[in-house]
Amino acid sequence: MVEIFGGLIAYNEAVLAQLAHSGIEPGHPAPGSVWIAIVHCDEAQRWERLEALASDSECVAVAVVPTLDLDGYIRALSAGASGIVYLDMPSAITADVVKAAVQGEVLLPRQAAQHLAVLAKREQPQSDLDDSEITMLRAVASGRTIVDLAHDLNYSERTVRRHLENTYIKLGVHNRAAAIAAAARLGLTSAE
Repeated sequence: MVEIFGGLIAYNEAVLAQLAHSGIEPGHPAPGSVWIAIVHCDEAQRWERLEALASDSECVAVAVVPTLDLDGYIRALSAGASGIVYLDMPSAITADVVKAAVQGEVLLPRQAAQHLAVLAKREQPQSDLDDSEITMLRAVASGRTIVDLAHDLNYSERTVRRHLENTYIKLGVHNRAAAIAAAARLGLTSAE
């Protein structure tokens, strides 16, 4: 289920149409099910809503930022967004960002990713990860999706998400991309 907060009706309808082609339908979520929130972050209350939604373990929150600058991407990632897209992107790209976020992936413009990599290099995280968390982090860094990990480990997708969230907390990060960067800085992404 998908809910959109803010934005232009025509744009939202185009995004919903793109998502419907992938089997993701609009509507209110059923209790206990994972759902998607697309939040147009063009005013203070929506940034607060993004943060609140991102803290819900059953919600995949995607931020639509009004400007193509690094500050908006950092703010959205810091708020816990699972995906970020620039407002002027075509609806098909917005739908791709949403679908990637549902799979635990983060799609970023190259420029934003490069700037984030430079910023990430400046900080050296501490790690008290156990062997299973390191193994899972290496798998994520190598491109394995949550679905892949759930299948490989005989866990539910929700259990894998919870394990990854706990790993993110230990690393002091809020999302997959930042966790991979932290793991790389700690030298955890290659087999020892």
